[in-house]
Amino acid sequence: MVVGGGPAGMTASLLLAQAGYAVDLYEQRAALGGNLIASATPPGKEKLFWYHKFLLRRFALSRVRVWLNTRADAEIIMQRQPHVVILATGARLAPIALQHNGSLLVDAAYRVLLGDVRLPRGTIERPLVIYGGGETGAEVAEFLAAQGHQVLLVTRSGRDGIARNSDRSYRKHLLARLHRNEAVRILDNTQVISAADTGVVLRAASGESLAQPASALLLAHGLRPDRTLADALASVFQQTGAEAPMHVMSIGDANEVARIGEAVRDAYQAVHALRGLALGAEPLAC
Repeated sequence: MVVGGGPAGMTASLLLAQAGYAVDLYEQRAALGGNLIASATPPGKEKLFWYHKFLLRRFALSRVRVWLNTRADAEIIMQRQPHVVILATGARLAPIALQHNGSLLVDAAYRVLLGDVRLPRGTIERPLVIYGGGETGAEVAEFLAAQGHQVLLVTRSGRDGIARNSDRSYRKHLLARLHRNEAVRILDNTQVISAADTGVVLRAASGESLAQPASALLLAHGLRPDRTLADALASVFQQTGAEAPMHVMSIGDANEVARIGEAVRDAYQAVHALRGLALGAEPLAC
């Protein structure tokens, strides 16, 4: 059983099927792709959809059983009793000290790229506020500006820290486009400390607080591996007091937040390890 239909889960499912396993892939959304879709959606990254389409073609030819709109929890897994469970459940927003006391829409920025958030119009008077100047925050700002929104990108770091973990060449062009974009305003060295009905409260590096009208707040301050299901399974195994009845592995962002290439590599390594357990050590050759 594979839980999660992003790039890691899709790759693992195909490789397991190729290795002779009967595979069930569970995805809580209505389509496969996950972070691959989010990565391909920003302007200039459309070619990643080619890889997405390639994987979907592979699925059409495979024997993998896909369960869409289905959330696989610990209860379902224990009922099914699969021999192997691969958790490719992705990442979740990192904890943040943010007071939210009103009706302002607050959501994760990456969900915008997945098409999961219906946003109000961002205007000059009440822009869409994005909190977090990493690659995701910068890409969502450019994407929303292209949709006709006015955007305020708020980052705790200085301007030289925007999208700092991106590929150097890609970052150079992304920053150039952002700085030319009249629909995107950047506010650096600033924190978002609270959200209310009509906007957010910002805190500058000087300690001064400022009320900023906003139509929505999108969080892009960072991600952490989503270990909710892994922890739930571990709790069930502990309660039974017996050895775990199945082999459980976490891959992709559920193991460590990284890029698509690392997620695919995780899937290859996991399936290779499973084959080693099933077949025994294979001789090395060069």
